[in-house]
Formats: sequence, structure tokens, C-alpha cells
Amino acid sequence: MKKFVIWTSIILAIIIGSVVAFRRFFKKDIKTPVVVEAKIGTIEQIVSATGTVKALKDVNLGFKASGKIVSVNVKIGDSVEAGQDLAGLDTTDLDASAAEASSAVKVAEAQLAEIKAGASQEDIEVQEVAVANAQTNLARVQESADKAIASANAQVASQQVAVSAKKQALEDTENSVENSLNAAYESGLSIVNSKYLIMSNAVDAVNDMFDDNDLTDILGNLNFQSKIDANQAKDDINNVIKALKPHIDAANSSNLQDDTDKALEQLKSSLDSLGNSLETIYAALLNTQSMVNITKAELDAYKTSISAQRTNISAASASVISAQQSISSAQVSGTASINAAQQALNSANALLSQYQAALASTQASQAAAVSSAQGALFSAQKQLEKMQSAAKPETVAVYEARLKQSQSALNSILSKYNDRSIISPVSGIITDILKEEGENAAAGEKIISLTAKNGFEIEVDIPESDIVKVGVSNPCDITLDAFSSDKIFKGTVASIYPAESIIDGVVYYKVKIDLSSDEEGIKPGMTANADILTDKKENAVMAPIRLIREKDGKSIVKIQKEDGSIEEREVIKGIRGISGEVEIISGLNGGEKILE
Repeated sequence: MKKFVIWTSIILAIIIGSVVAFRRFFKKDIKTPVVVEAKIGTIEQIVSATGTVKALKDVNLGFKASGKIVSVNVKIGDSVEAGQDLAGLDTTDLDASAAEASSAVKVAEAQLAEIKAGASQEDIEVQEVAVANAQTNLARVQESADKAIASANAQVASQQVAVSAKKQALEDTENSVENSLNAAYESGLSIVNSKYLIMSNAVDAVNDMFDDNDLTDILGNLNFQSKIDANQAKDDINNVIKALKPHIDAANSSNLQDDTDKALEQLKSSLDSLGNSLETIYAALLNTQSMVNITKAELDAYKTSISAQRTNISAASASVISAQQSISSAQVSGTASINAAQQALNSANALLSQYQAALASTQASQAAAVSSAQGALFSAQKQLEKMQSAAKPETVAVYEARLKQSQSALNSILSKYNDRSIISPVSGIITDILKEEGENAAAGEKIISLTAKNGFEIEVDIPESDIVKVGVSNPCDITLDAFSSDKIFKGTVASIYPAESIIDGVVYYKVKIDLSSDEEGIKPGMTANADILTDKKENAVMAPIRLIREKDGKSIVKIQKEDGSIEEREVIKGIRGISGEVEIISGLNGGEKILE
């Protein structure tokens, strides 16, 4: 029992000690969130570098920007003082931009003042009238739009009826033409058959005559050649009738218009041939003298028979020609009628397309007019609501941010004026002037040279990540290792070498800084530490760079609102200060709390 108590005590002690140790261990890891207030003040962008002091002799000066030279204020041999304006570039473009940016600042200031002041009762009443007018105008525009669209729709509907009528007319014309043409071909086929029968009768009559041996014995006894010609004509007649028969059969069996055309043409040709053959046979009869076996009466009967067949064949040929002409006339007039009906339909369709296009245009234009009137009403209502309600803090913040952006844009333009001037960094004598007024100068190009009366220069190496920030005439704070760190010397960036230097695999650019000091004890070769002021912003909103994170290509901060809630907000960053702070151009106001 005693051992049990002892072991129980030991186990409890271990458990209690573990709990205490666990709580102490994890209590150390519980971090209180860091809260930092956004500050308003001056932020300076500094580029630091270390170099060596050198004796200053010749100083080569140029413009940081490129442009046309409008002023050269010195001559070779002139004595100049540090800070003296030596030459300038054309600033016409900057003047216009500065004026525009200055106007934008004034507008932003006026808008901010108006937002803070709020609207008067008189202004509100005026805006109420504007809203009522916008409502009336919307109703008028809507009514006008409805009428215009209804009218255009009516035109389209009416023309659609006209198009339907023209389609029916075309269909009726096509049917009528088809019926007329069919009738003409039916008549033509009937003529083919009837005239073929006449032709067959003529052939039979000729064959019957030549079957009379008594006649053939004396045929052409007055002119033997006529007998030969008559016999040949008889053979030709039989050949023609045989050649014609397939065409007649094809026309009757197929009932195709093309076969009827061929049968008519072949029949006409056969009738012409038959007529010529009958002429030849009749001529032979005329050259025949009656004999004992054939009396004059019998010979005259044959002549009368052949003459009658000639008349029948001639009449048949005329009928065939008439039938062909009837078909051709039906085709021509039918085509003309169909073309006319088709043209009328085309014209109706074209007019319908015009009306439909006019309807679409009317709908679009009226929709735009209604949308514009709706937009005007919406804008007037929103303006009234805005005038009736007090300005919200976030609204004021927006207009303050706009003002800051406008001021920043103006300051950026004003800072560029320095790039258009050459300011002497030291006192000295002008030794060379390479360009005159009216000529163009490139950025960094040597324009003026001078020899310093006294002084030194410092040559430093600036990495490529910082060189874009540095410009000629940038002011510098300089300390020398040979002097106290509290001793601050002043300097100015005099030139930037365009060619790069590779040091330990890193790209650097050489920069010369004029040291403006006649301090005794400064010697060439001393180590110098330069802080180059590349940019400076007054009344800037600042935040620690460590509290800004990147998310989806945007800069984000966490804001602790007055009610304790947390809001993620996008900000736009400006220049970065030397102490780890960064300028916030928009998205953050001074005094707001930022969470880590």
C-alpha cells in the first residue's frame, strides 16, 4: 500500500510537470499579431555605394533627357559657380503636360472639397427637377421608339405579303408557260403524225406509179436522163421515209419535247427532200409520150396524182414550219413572262431586305436612344442620392487617393524639368561647348566641359538593379572613412558611364559624383560612402514593405478596421525608402492599421 502511494505520487508529479512544461512551451509560440499604423511623411529613395576620392580636374556635363537645345548660357572661357544654369532643352511638351497635370490637381482638389462639403438644399432641389425631367424624357423617348419600331414592323409585314404575292405570280406564270408550251408541243406532235401520214401517202403513190411496168417502160421516153433521175428520186423517197420513221417513233414513245423538236426538224427536212423528189418525178412524166400500153388519159392521171402529192407535201411542210414557230414563240414569250415575274419577285425581295435592314437600324438606334435616356435618368438619380446622403469615409478616401495620384503625376512631370537643364556641379572655367542652340542632344551625351577651380570627385560602381534610379544632378550625402561618421559632405551626380563593367559576375555602371567641399584634409584615394537621393515624396502615405504581400499579381495588405474585422485591400506602391518603408500611392490612408 505504501509503495502504491509512492508510485501514484510520482506519476502525478510527472503528469503535472509535463502539462506545465507543455503549456510553457506552446505559450512561447503564441504570437501577438503585429499592428502598424500607416504614416504620412517624407520618404526618400536612396541608392548607396562606396568609392574612392579622386582629384577633380575636367568635368563633362550633359542632359539626362534627349531633345532640342534652346539655350546655351555660357561661352568657352566663362567662369561659372556651382549651381549655375549652363544650358537647357526645349520643355514645350513638359509645359503642356505640367499645365494639364496642374489642372487635374485643381479638379481633384475641388472634387474632394465638394465631397467633404456636401450639397446645399438648393442644389438638391435643382437635382430633383433634373431627375423628373430625365423621367419625362425617358417616357417620351420610349413612346417615340415604340412608334418608330411599330411603323418599321408594319412596312416589313406589308412587304412580306407583297413578296408572297410575287412568289405566287411567278409560280402561276411558270405553270401557265408550261401548259402553253406543252400544248404547243402536243400540237407539234400531232402535226408530226398527221404530216408523216401525208408523206407516207405520197410515198405510196410514187411506189404505186413505179409498180406500173407499162408506165416505167415508156417513162421519160422523150428524155432518157429524166427517167434515170426519176428512178433515183423514187429510191431517195423510200430512203427518206425509212430514216424519218425512228424519229417519229421516238417522239411518240418518249413524249419528250426534245424528241418532238428533233422529229419536227427531221420531218421538215424529209418533206423538203420529198418535195424535190416529186418535182423530179413530175418532170419525167412531162418528158413521157403516151404509147399503146399507156393512154394519154392514164398518163395525165399519173401527172395529176403526183401534182396533188406535191401540193400536199408543200402544205405539210408549211404546217411543220408553223408548228416550230408556235413552239419557239411559246418558249420566247414564256421565258419573257417568267423573267418578268422573277424580276418582280427579286424587286419585292430587295425592297423587303431594305425594310428589314431599316427595321434593324431603327431597333438599334431606338434602343440606343432609350438606353441613353435610361443612363441619364440613372445618373441623375445617383447624383441626387449622392447629394442627399453625407459623404462616406471610403468615398472621401477615394477622392483623397485621386488627389494624391494627381499630385504624384504633377510632381513626376515637374521632376523631369531637371533632366532638361545642365547645372554646374562645381565652380570652374568652361573649356568646351560641343553643341549650339537649335541642335539635338541625346541623353547622357557630353555637351559642356569645364575645369574645376578646386574640389574632388568620387567614382562609384552602381549595380544594374539600381542604375535606372540614378540621374545626373541627383544630390548626395557623403561620408569619408578618414573623417567622423557624423561629418556629412554634399555632392552631386556629375555623369553616368554608358558602358557596363563586370565585377565578380555582376553588372555595374560607373558613376562620377562631384564632391562640393573645400574641407582641408581631404586627399585623393580616401574611401567614400555615398547615399544618392534619387527620389523624394512629401506628405506620402508610408507602410513597411514587409507587411505587403503579392497575390495574383497584386500588392495586398491586411487592414484592421475600427470594428475589429480584417479586410484585404489592394494597394499601389511607389518609391521605396531606405528604412524598409514604401510609398503607397493609392489604397491606403494615413492612420489605418496594417496587420502582419
